[in-house]
Amino acid sequence: MNANLEKAEAIFTSLNWNNVTPDNILQQPLGSKEQQKIALSGLKSGEWDGYVRRGDSFELQDYVKCNKAYLVLYAIRIGVSASRALKLVRYAHSSLLLPVIMARGENYAQKFVQSASAPTDLVAQLVDQLNLAIPENPNYISNWTLYAAVAMRGDDIVKHFYDKTPPNLAQCQRRFFEHIHIAIALNIPATQSFTQLFSLGVALGWLEYEQAKELLFLALDIASRPVDRKAWLYTLDGLGITDAEFCQRASALIPLLTTGEAAMINRLAPVLIPFVDDELLVEVMTASLSSKIKSTQKLVLKTALNRNIPQNADRFMPLFTLLLSQTDDSIVALTRKIITQWQLDGDFTQASPVALKQLWHPTPSLWQLPPFELAPISPDILTELASELVKRDVSAHDCVMERFLAVANTIAYNDPQAAKASLVGVKLRADELLGFIFYWRKGKEIPYHDNFTCLLTARDYIVCKNLGKIPCLLSTPSMSDLSITVDDLCQRLETYQKLNIDVLEADLFLALTRLDVSTQSSSTKEKLSKLKITVTLPSGQRMSQNAEALVLQYLNDPVIEPKLALNANINDVSFLPQSLSDFPERIGNSWYTAELFSIFPLWGDSAIPSDIDWAKSYHQGFVFEQLVKKRSPFPPRSAITLLAAQRSHSSHVLGNIAQAVNQAWQRGLLIPGVADVLLLERLGSPPSRIASLVAVLADIGKQGMLSVVWPIFDQLIIASCNALRMLSGTVETVDAIAEFLPEVQYAVDQGIADASQLQLLGIRMLASKKGSANAIKKAQAIVDKLPNIAPAPLKQEVSMLAPDDFDQVWVKTEKISVVPEDNVSISVSKPVINPSSQFSKRLSKSLLFTLKLPNVANQVFQIVKGDWYYDLENEWQCEAYPAPLNHSEFCIDSQTESVWLHWSEASQCLVVEKSRYWLENGKNANNLIFSNALVMVIIGLLAQDSDTYHTNSIFEQNVEQGVIDADIMRKAIILFLDYPDFSPAKLIRLLEKKPNLLSVFYPVLIECIKFVGKIAKRGEKIPAWINRILDISFIYVPYLQEATKRGYLSESDSHWQGLADIAHAKVKSTAVNKARQLLEFIK
Repeated sequence: MNANLEKAEAIFTSLNWNNVTPDNILQQPLGSKEQQKIALSGLKSGEWDGYVRRGDSFELQDYVKCNKAYLVLYAIRIGVSASRALKLVRYAHSSLLLPVIMARGENYAQKFVQSASAPTDLVAQLVDQLNLAIPENPNYISNWTLYAAVAMRGDDIVKHFYDKTPPNLAQCQRRFFEHIHIAIALNIPATQSFTQLFSLGVALGWLEYEQAKELLFLALDIASRPVDRKAWLYTLDGLGITDAEFCQRASALIPLLTTGEAAMINRLAPVLIPFVDDELLVEVMTASLSSKIKSTQKLVLKTALNRNIPQNADRFMPLFTLLLSQTDDSIVALTRKIITQWQLDGDFTQASPVALKQLWHPTPSLWQLPPFELAPISPDILTELASELVKRDVSAHDCVMERFLAVANTIAYNDPQAAKASLVGVKLRADELLGFIFYWRKGKEIPYHDNFTCLLTARDYIVCKNLGKIPCLLSTPSMSDLSITVDDLCQRLETYQKLNIDVLEADLFLALTRLDVSTQSSSTKEKLSKLKITVTLPSGQRMSQNAEALVLQYLNDPVIEPKLALNANINDVSFLPQSLSDFPERIGNSWYTAELFSIFPLWGDSAIPSDIDWAKSYHQGFVFEQLVKKRSPFPPRSAITLLAAQRSHSSHVLGNIAQAVNQAWQRGLLIPGVADVLLLERLGSPPSRIASLVAVLADIGKQGMLSVVWPIFDQLIIASCNALRMLSGTVETVDAIAEFLPEVQYAVDQGIADASQLQLLGIRMLASKKGSANAIKKAQAIVDKLPNIAPAPLKQEVSMLAPDDFDQVWVKTEKISVVPEDNVSISVSKPVINPSSQFSKRLSKSLLFTLKLPNVANQVFQIVKGDWYYDLENEWQCEAYPAPLNHSEFCIDSQTESVWLHWSEASQCLVVEKSRYWLENGKNANNLIFSNALVMVIIGLLAQDSDTYHTNSIFEQNVEQGVIDADIMRKAIILFLDYPDFSPAKLIRLLEKKPNLLSVFYPVLIECIKFVGKIAKRGEKIPAWINRILDISFIYVPYLQEATKRGYLSESDSHWQGLADIAHAKVKSTAVNKARQLLEFIK
């Protein structure tokens, strides 16, 4: 604490403020003029608390010991500025702050309320009571709409805002119209609270119907977000607007139709098309058919069929001609029908043939890898490079960063002051390298962190710490792919020996991993053997071996790229040779998985994690630009990763990645037929997000790289045919093949492409399937245009040999946590929710878990999870709602008080707390665990349809912590199978996405088949969900049989009890056939 603050606290303490309330706050003593002056000097600036290091963690430490809430009030009363008050108000309650700020006058209050950081409930009170100008602040206005909605609905304010003082109903009414106008002008998101204000305003007489209608149309016109436009349109409907009123505004509504949004078109087009005049109809139809949603296009065409024929019908032909060229048969049929009905010229009824663009180009020859360019070197160049990195605001170890570090080191070695002057614009940033540079420029010690042990950061840290002391970096690349030649490394080491300077360990380590050992020669090795240079660790100690010995050792025993593994991370793979064993452990941390390309630039697929295309980090754009600076063509996973990357990144990265794809093609790095789409997902999972992938690939194909993407389309179709069910996006893939087929046929005819490009085994497999699916019919139409070949098998055979990836899929789990038995009875059902409840829509996809606690006689506790899971994720408790015994309807409304269930170690039972914050009430927070009932809930949540992201995350978290294992899963599925509303097929969805959870999930397969076997034996109807269980069992039979051989499965589980009973059932069911196939397969 500074001295002035100590004096201020002492003065304040001497004034004895006690039991301060809003009524007596202004009567509390302030001290003499001199005391106020001294106190103000200490309170007008500085921190009152801060984080201090305690061992390996940080703790919040108070710098003042008195009541900080009262101290804030005192500070405002004696004269701290409004800006200072804003920094302090977090310590005090709004009800106490209100009279103090009002006492400072309107000007002071106006400055206070204009800040975006001011507490919104306090701002609302100040604006109302002092009649201040309403702040045009989105945060304030958004919160005001919530306050107003709660007040206007008559909800319990304390329940919604227990620690705030929001405006009451009368206060909301006083300036209601002004707030609404500002909210619309600021384009505030159309939240439920905001949209409710209009109908509530009309109901309470605060708005006339016409006023509300005009305001809503204004909001609809201003809205820039699709979700907001949809909400405003629904609000207009809720207000009772008629179709005639929409038609009166037809011209103004056309811009809404041009957005192509289904919600706009589906609501407005059926209203406008029958009633607008012929001239306006052209605009309405053109705008409405801009939607990419086929069902919406069909709705527009069907509506047009039911209106009078327009006098200017011929003006619609260009639009109809475009529709005739679509691949959707039903849209083409509707278009032909409307052309016929409107008696248009038959010459227009055939779509014009699409001109060939000759997109199949010969593969460019492999480029000559250029050297890494370091020159020119000057202070101005250093400033330019620093500016480039500052603009990035992220860390990516590519050629730009490597050049920056090498240039900075060279200038710092020759003229440290010039280097510091060139870097004056570098501020302290989250980016580690620039942060290191900042400390060096300031002449300060760089704070050390455990993360600095990772190789790239360790090199950056130690080099920046020694800027001006070393002549060059050993790890500076020789070639643009970041690799280093043995000659260059030898010359740099000779420089060190000549100057008698120790080598930095992390710099040498990175130089070795980047070393191209194929460039070694006998003369270079001889030069190395004559050197004698010590290596210094970051601690200042020296390594046991000299630099030249470590290099020679590595040349004889270099890193070999490990075999491609199904898992995305390489941490668990032992690939470092004995030659690197003397170095600290710096490789293998998952933190660096995405930058292995910079550590091992000569690697292929293993340098790129399979989930890199999911990353949305800005630096990935620079990563891909560096990846295409390779000397050899991309192998299968790298190729598909590069091609697919554009589907996952934000707009400002797409340009970098698109350019990288183009450069890879021009440099001969993308070889047609190499990319393997099955290597795109983690753990060999089927391709996902296929529609977006196809869109990206189609765009790449249109840029002259059709030969690269064409085989991938058919790979996707094969993957879909071999999947348990047709993959989402199959239709879009078939459409892409149909679109590009003429281009490929032309390339084959001209001898540019091989005839094998028309084999299309995937399309032929799909076309031979039975069914009326759109994708199958379209595939059959394509096959009619292809040359005949031998029919393809519908399904690949599943090998019964031990799977190569068994150890990746079958992850052994350890029982770390013991789940205590709480003797709680649990039932599961679909929640029956009052339709008028505000929760009805939000919870319609959830499950209702009803818990009967042995220590509570007259109540049950209902758990329904919609979109909030923080309690289960972080607090070892679960929110629940009390209900009478045998009550089927979910007992929740705005007045219902929830309770909190958690395991009490002291009481050895599941207890009920009225406060969520029971841990803060002096109770013991040690040994927090879930008991059986809450673990059952966590598992059961996997089977509901709402927010699977959080439910999956919580489940996996408890698997990793050793709470959930195979035994617990068996207990859960046996419990849930007794409840018809529970679907095991939904429970098992996570296993489809995460095959490495098989060792936890396999009892679900075993017990479900056993359960249905008993049903089949009794001759009862077989539940439909067993089909999914059988499909998934078929996939994992090889793994389960291998697990049995290794002793991981019990004898009874290995017998698949109940499977024969299903297979021999005398009922008509798809499951019977599947069970027979599975039984035959196992035998």
